[in-house]
Amino acid sequence: MTGVGQQMIPPFTNKTNWGWGGLPPSVVARPEIIIEGLFVSNSIEPLDYKEEQWREIKFRWKPGGDLTIQPRQVAPHQPRLDWQMWFAALGNYQSNPWLIHFMSKLLDGCSPVAQLVDEPQLASGAMELSKVRAVIWDYDFTRLPTKWNERIPNVTFSSSEKDFWTGIFRRPSQYWTRTNPRVYVPPLQVGQADDYLVHHGFIRRTSQNPSGKQCYKGNDRCFRHNERSIFCELIEKAREFKAEVGIPIFTVIFMNAFFFITARMNRHIQSHVSNELTAKKIN
Repeated sequence: MTGVGQQMIPPFTNKTNWGWGGLPPSVVARPEIIIEGLFVSNSIEPLDYKEEQWREIKFRWKPGGDLTIQPRQVAPHQPRLDWQMWFAALGNYQSNPWLIHFMSKLLDGCSPVAQLVDEPQLASGAMELSKVRAVIWDYDFTRLPTKWNERIPNVTFSSSEKDFWTGIFRRPSQYWTRTNPRVYVPPLQVGQADDYLVHHGFIRRTSQNPSGKQCYKGNDRCFRHNERSIFCELIEKAREFKAEVGIPIFTVIFMNAFFFITARMNRHIQSHVSNELTAKKIN
């Protein structure tokens, strides 16, 4: 599922210009939300470094402002936050109050929430946000240089090469193209959305907690009950190893390890079943 198709514009309203099977060239632009923040450094640096500056808050999986980054998501993996961001882009923030709650948590410096995005300095507390906002764009893939794609209005090609086979076997210089930016969520400051979140049940004010805000203060989202789970330790080691060797080599090693472990488990199960059958025959 690629997103929301745009309506055809001339000359494609004339069916005589359509291609194979009487179909128009496909335009599958998808809306994509880009969250931006005013980052403020908490470290002791020169004054010019401590000035506020708007920039994108990067996510781990979904498309972002760098249009040259190769898409990272591979089905059936469904990163929950990035996946929900796509659904939020199909509507507005009034229909997705969880997004305002998420942005509010980022403003509050809630470390477990900050670890859901690809911003290590936010998660560590080295930088904080004074404001956040959301802009929505229309994203589309760049296209291979074919006659079919050349007929699509305002198309961006993945390569300057006009030969199809050269383009298909060469790494694209740009994977995405984006147009039509507009405001999705206006700039928010700390506490500005509290009444909205109370109305939607995300914040519950009590005498013990007048603000109603809660955030687990551990430095690690896997940290629970004063001890870390073995599963989280393995995941972190795997991520560190992937960063060192690169995704292709990591994928090969992971698949080989997976098949090796699966084969050993199957062999163990077959041996156990064989021993059970032999014992039944003897009895």
